[in-house]
Amino acid sequence: IAPSFGDRSVSVIVDVGVTINGQDFSEGSLQYTYHPLVIVNELSPSHGPISGGTVVTLQGEHFGQSSDLTCWFGTTPVTPLVTENSTEIACDAPPALRPGGVEVHVSLNGFIPPY
Repeated sequence: IAPSFGDRSVSVIVDVGVTINGQDFSEGSLQYTYHPLVIVNELSPSHGPISGGTVVTLQGEHFGQSSDLTCWFGTTPVTPLVTENSTEIACDAPPALRPGGVEVHVSLNGFIPPY
């Protein structure tokens, strides 16, 4: 269940506990971070060799400073080479199995986005 908060452009940290009856809760709690939706607006260059190795600059919103920041070229994860700021990162394009386009995404938790 997502918390109710107004500004969806900032990360929100919430405490998470467990209850089986709504009255007695677990001792202690863990924290979970809700991040704003990551948006990729532009990438450059938009193509490269099948052997990979092209440094691709992605511009967008809410890239943040997550230790699990990941670029995705199709289903291949790539750790960013450079995180310029929350709106620009650079990633090294991986090799491809065959010529053609792939979707490029950015995630803050190391998992491929579900969209």
